[in-house]
Amino acid sequence: MFSIAQSRLDSILSVPYDAMVADLPTSLALLSEGMELASAQNDSLGLAQLHSKLGTVTFLMGDHEKSLTHTISAIELYEALGMHAKAGGSYCGIGYQIKRRDLNKGIEYMRQGLKLLEQHPDSAELEAGYSNFGVLKEMKGELDSAKFYYNRSYAIVLAKKDSVAIPYSLHHLGGVELMQKNYREAKRLFDEGLLIRTLRNDRNGMAESNIFLGEFFKEVGKVDSAKYHFNSAINLSKELGNRYMRQYCYEQLAQMYEANGNGPEALRYYKLFNAEKDTLLETQRTEQLAEMETRFETEKKEKENLILKQETQEQQLVVSRQRAWIFGLIGLAATIIFLGLFLLQRNRRMAEAKRDAAIIEERERGLRSIIQATEDERKRIAKDLHDGIVQSLTGLSLRMQKQAKSEKAKESGLDEELNSTRSILNESIAEVRGISHQMMPRVLSEMGLIPAIADMLEKSLGLTDVAYEFEHHNIGESRFTESIEISLYRICQELINNIIKHSGAKAVSVQLLKTKTHLVLVVEDNGKGFEWNDPNSRNGIGLMNINSRAQAIHGEVNYEPSPQQGTVATIRVPLG
Repeated sequence: MFSIAQSRLDSILSVPYDAMVADLPTSLALLSEGMELASAQNDSLGLAQLHSKLGTVTFLMGDHEKSLTHTISAIELYEALGMHAKAGGSYCGIGYQIKRRDLNKGIEYMRQGLKLLEQHPDSAELEAGYSNFGVLKEMKGELDSAKFYYNRSYAIVLAKKDSVAIPYSLHHLGGVELMQKNYREAKRLFDEGLLIRTLRNDRNGMAESNIFLGEFFKEVGKVDSAKYHFNSAINLSKELGNRYMRQYCYEQLAQMYEANGNGPEALRYYKLFNAEKDTLLETQRTEQLAEMETRFETEKKEKENLILKQETQEQQLVVSRQRAWIFGLIGLAATIIFLGLFLLQRNRRMAEAKRDAAIIEERERGLRSIIQATEDERKRIAKDLHDGIVQSLTGLSLRMQKQAKSEKAKESGLDEELNSTRSILNESIAEVRGISHQMMPRVLSEMGLIPAIADMLEKSLGLTDVAYEFEHHNIGESRFTESIEISLYRICQELINNIIKHSGAKAVSVQLLKTKTHLVLVVEDNGKGFEWNDPNSRNGIGLMNINSRAQAIHGEVNYEPSPQQGTVATIRVPLG
């Protein structure tokens, strides 16, 4: 009997989120049954999970006080079990649920939850926490802060190569860029999200991505493009049977044509919108009537059963036993079905994740190939300059020197002109040699990353009025793979060039340190800072090169304001 009850409890706990929210009354009854089973078995973990799910269901049903009570009970149980990451996720859940009623209180709960999650990392909970905190920051109007937390969430799903979650992060980031009017970046993010969902053939996700792109083109005033994407979403919503999505698209199209002064088109889409709205209302009324009829029939049957039980106690006992067996068999069958569906879904997701990981790996391999080809070409050009042109020019200089010392040159007065020309030629030789060393410094290949960066800083900043310092920790004479050394050297070189050209800084600090798992480069200046709202700054070739080189070695780049003034750039590259 105990094993049957445990199987029933396990089947209740394994109900997927989508199935749970699709029928809230049924889910509430199912979870309440689970609470009785878990209480009878004194299953603290099961109770915690059930309280958490009940918090979600009751919130969606509009009972916010009961939702808060269930979620707090889940937190207390998780903390008692030492499952701090789950407790942190529940705190974040409370913050997200109450965001529209009390945004400031919601932010407080989110901060409390993220603090626990960062102390006891759980990638899934932390990713959801960062993403939801970004939503609250967006509602607060703190767009840069929202972007910061969306990027943290994106970094987690990208590291996991989770092709289901990556488009959500891309669309969050695209929404912020759209609000900040960074239209090029917003469209890039929306396009990338749609591409991933198209590759996965995620029909619902493709519809959602087309809605984002429709809103984007509506914002920038491109009516035909907006109409194309909204109609794509409408066609997919018809395929999916999602009237709410279709209603929203009709409303957006009507508003767009109304704003553009196209009355007939606006009227046509408002009619379609109202038709969908009326259909949805009629469907809801039909469902409510059906539910009332079901309740009436249920009460009627219960009364009849009560009469039958009063008339025949023995018959009642037989029926009760039969029902117990039936429910037990149904529970067992449901458990087998749920387990089969769960395994099928898990295998399908694993296959999709493997395929998407291969796609991402192929893209990264292509990026690494491009960068490697660029570096090989740099080496070839640098070698040709040094061994070819520089040697030829040096020979020419020596020949001119010999000619200038000849008696014939001295008598004709050409020696001074030859020496002057030779001086100009020597300057050209030095310049070509400098270009050769900058394209592929020998000190990098011969001595390693630290001497190469030190040499680059001396040549770039040594003759300017910019003070600089270079510190390195826990590296010694360690050498790293050629791709890591070249990429970090180029990134540092690009950052220094940007500081010289754009920041107006008077001091620069460069730090290179090695942890157990990462190689970290930190470049800080006291200049005028990074213009976050300037799309030309964020989409500059220099920053794009930095991001591409970091991605090629699985690194991450983060820009933050300096505590005093200026910008701090941090590049973290995994070792091994």
